[in-house]
Amino acid sequence: MFYSNLNGLPQPMDPPRFSKKDFEIYIPKLAWVMKESSLKPLLDKAIKKSQERLNYGILQTDYDEAICLAVAHFIVQTLPEYAVSTDSDSAVGGVMSSRSVGQISYNYDIDYTMPVGAKDGWASYWLGTGYGRRLVNLVTNRGFVGLIVT
Repeated sequence: MFYSNLNGLPQPMDPPRFSKKDFEIYIPKLAWVMKESSLKPLLDKAIKKSQERLNYGILQTDYDEAICLAVAHFIVQTLPEYAVSTDSDSAVGGVMSSRSVGQISYNYDIDYTMPVGAKDGWASYWLGTGYGRRLVNLVTNRGFVGLIVT
């Protein structure tokens, strides 16, 4: 972890083990992913990447929710076909800002997903899904250093 030598940040701490039960509580619409054996490699990678990007020393009591949101974000970014079913639109076409049923109409707000012009440059990777935006809101309560994107 590259942030271990930054002045003013807590030393990195080993995070608690990822909890599938917590994931089912915080991300109920994706809870089925935990039981899908074909998605285990993706899930393992999502957990590892999320643990590398979240600073447990800062987040502490919010870490359980933050790791679940980060894992869900990674899953939806990687498999965008799950975005519509979870109401957490993927960055594939930008963040969906509205939908219509009659005469089918979709509107996208790409400002969230573009690195230049994103609402907040350091968080642009996370703004591509609803889960990522929830995560950014959560970690900014602890200061942006609660989430270190490498």
